[in-house]
Amino acid sequence: MKLFSAATYQTRRDQLANSLGTGLIWILGNEESPKNYQDNHLPYRQDSNFLYFAGISRPGLSLLLDLKSSKSYLCGDDPTLNDIVWTGPVPSVRELADLVGIDEVLSVREGEKFITNRSNRGQKVHYLPPYRGDNHMLISDLLEIPVKEVPAGASEELIKSVISQRSIKEEQELVQIEKALQTTRQMHLEVMYETRPGLLESDMMAKL
Repeated sequence: MKLFSAATYQTRRDQLANSLGTGLIWILGNEESPKNYQDNHLPYRQDSNFLYFAGISRPGLSLLLDLKSSKSYLCGDDPTLNDIVWTGPVPSVRELADLVGIDEVLSVREGEKFITNRSNRGQKVHYLPPYRGDNHMLISDLLEIPVKEVPAGASEELIKSVISQRSIKEEQELVQIEKALQTTRQMHLEVMYETRPGLLESDMMAKL
């Protein structure tokens, strides 16, 4: 469910929050992405920045960091019975938040109201440039800005802070990078050794 300790993610969030002055940091996670109809999804991939600061790979979540109160919020809805039929038992949003040291939990609707209220009070809502259409629409809706202006409204302060923080790798990150490189090397060598005339790409995939 998570790669590192709760303390690691808490430290990362604290460092990010301390690098900005005031306002609200909003880091959006990803939703499922349908292939050709609503319930037929592509393989899920969580947003990398959300993973870095929250460590949770599950759709329908977002992270809020309130720079005034120094509180962190995990926004998301618990699975319904209809969801559990397909997924089996999964941790609640509160349980996920506890795993990575996030202070409070809000439902999706509560999180949206939280963001809208802060924006309406004139507080800066810091967000990163979105690359998914659904997140473009969500930012536009909650912050009441035209969709075309959403990328330009991304927080330059937040962008620079995230780049600065993520550019310097922690020791535990370096261990994971080295592990990934070794795995990649082994996969390449396996395919090289097993390749024969007449074999298909699917034959090679079956060996990995």
